[in-house]
Amino acid sequence: MLGKLNSLLRKISDLLNKTAEKACIGMIGALVAIILIGVFYRYVLRRGLPWPEELARAINIWIAYLGASIGVKYGEHVGIDLFVGLLPEKARAVFRFFTRLVVVFFLSIIAYYCFFYTATARSTTPALLMPVKYINAALFVGFVLMILHLVSQTVSDLHAVVARGIAGVDDSEPHSADEYPL
Repeated sequence: MLGKLNSLLRKISDLLNKTAEKACIGMIGALVAIILIGVFYRYVLRRGLPWPEELARAINIWIAYLGASIGVKYGEHVGIDLFVGLLPEKARAVFRFFTRLVVVFFLSIIAYYCFFYTATARSTTPALLMPVKYINAALFVGFVLMILHLVSQTVSDLHAVVARGIAGVDDSEPHSADEYPL
């Protein structure tokens, strides 16, 4: 049962992460093009456009939150593990497990409030007249993706505990504890 859940969560996490990576790549390309258009109109044609800065800001927010979820997936966020590294392997696994639970708890609270913040947003951007909720949705999406990746990694570690009796030592697992230190 845990093996099937682990496999399903890993596939979902991997698929959503690849989608987020591709979306970030596309948005970075669009961001460069939008900024170049804005610079060209402002400094070459001497006629500034009202929308490039606003659209670039919105895209940048989406890149930041999708990028944060990608960082969680690969365990690339900053962490201080000096003392954790001194612990025996089983104690590290327990520490990792509870750390992930605490992070998922706080991310869940933030995602909950982001959902309502996004759902109740009624204003629009000045130049594009785009509903602000489309920009605010980046927060909710990013936090939900972070939660999903952490839950997937935690279930993978639990599966390793149940299957092998040692948490996170299997190097063949894409979500092994050594690969994702959070």
